[in-house]
Amino acid sequence: MSDGDDTAAFAGWLRLREPADAAARAGDTLAPVRRRLAGDRPVVIHDLGAGTGSMGRWLAPRLPGPQHWVLHDRDPGLLERARAALAGLAASGGGAVTVETRQGDITRLSAADLADASLVTASALLDMLTAEEVERIVAACAGRPTLFTLTVVGRVRLTPADPLDAEVAAAFDDHQRRVAPGRGALLGPDAVAACVSV
Repeated sequence: MSDGDDTAAFAGWLRLREPADAAARAGDTLAPVRRRLAGDRPVVIHDLGAGTGSMGRWLAPRLPGPQHWVLHDRDPGLLERARAALAGLAASGGGAVTVETRQGDITRLSAADLADASLVTASALLDMLTAEEVERIVAACAGRPTLFTLTVVGRVRLTPADPLDAEVAAAFDDHQRRVAPGRGALLGPDAVAACVSV
């Protein structure tokens, strides 16, 4: 497969999971975020591992505007899809939403890269990182409001229940903790604890 085919396949997967991701996000976490952003105009939001922009599509209409989104991802094809998908969005109350993209390795971002951020977001990201990568991201985000959502934590409930549920859940956790070539062991369900302990 070419990189373009890989991007298209991954974008398709993200599109399929977006409704479930949106339903799983805890809307009650937004009240303190809104209060924190009340004085920032425009609101500048850096979205790490933006993919096709699902976090922006969910969050932008729920926050005050005007907003400027800075989408970070390593895949230029995903970033182009995200830019197009966020075009025309409006913030809560009708404020404008603008978008820029930055291609690169999000685990190499520094505090200077996020210096203008009113808020840093990420969705379904932490469990796909190594301990060292989480440490670097936490260091880059230190001192800035940060909203990281949808992280695997090792608790699975399948409905209807089946005798193989525990075996399937354990296999999933093992897969999430796999060794990524050139990077090391991914944190999977241990990511939240690692993030909090940094």
